[in-house]
Amino acid sequence: MKLYELTGDFAELFERFDEIDSWEPDTDEDGSPIDDNGNVIENVTAYKEAMLQAWFNTLEGIEELFEDKAVNIAMYIKNLRSDAEQLKAEKLRLEKRQSSKNKAADRLEEYLFNSMQAIGRTVIDRPQALIKIKQNPESTIIENELAFIDWAESTNHDSLLKYNQPSIKLNDVKALIRKEDKENVSSEQRVRFAHLERKTVLKIK
Repeated sequence: MKLYELTGDFAELFERFDEIDSWEPDTDEDGSPIDDNGNVIENVTAYKEAMLQAWFNTLEGIEELFEDKAVNIAMYIKNLRSDAEQLKAEKLRLEKRQSSKNKAADRLEEYLFNSMQAIGRTVIDRPQALIKIKQNPESTIIENELAFIDWAESTNHDSLLKYNQPSIKLNDVKALIRKEDKENVSSEQRVRFAHLERKTVLKIK
């Protein structure tokens, strides 16, 4: 059950919006995108935009009063947000289950590995599964990262190191710009290549 019930023409229309939003064209034998009548679509993006525009035109046609139309759209937006939150919660639940399953598999794999080594078995070949103990390719183990970095930098082996790109502290930049505005700092002494911007957004409650 959805958070907000939509009925009548609006419910049917918003179902159509879902179809348009997820629409992908079929293709002909040459791989070219085609419409429902089999005609080749020259510009898929423009074709989909036209379908969406037709949807909005229909919305205009079935609702005369702007406020009523706005409320119906807002209800549907809330509906989508609610669905997104439910999917997010489901994703987190599945991620936890995935982690639990992987940990259980790791524990059993370690147990089986130790058991086979204990009895000197390296291969078990059955129709259901092939179990084999083998050596993996060599992997690099750094015994002491700080010591290795010091050694690399002091012996001209910087090519063995990877340096991270510096990141900008956005909150500190904002605070400095605000301080400069408040103190009327001259343009020559101000922060360069950055400014504060306030966006106008739609809020639905």
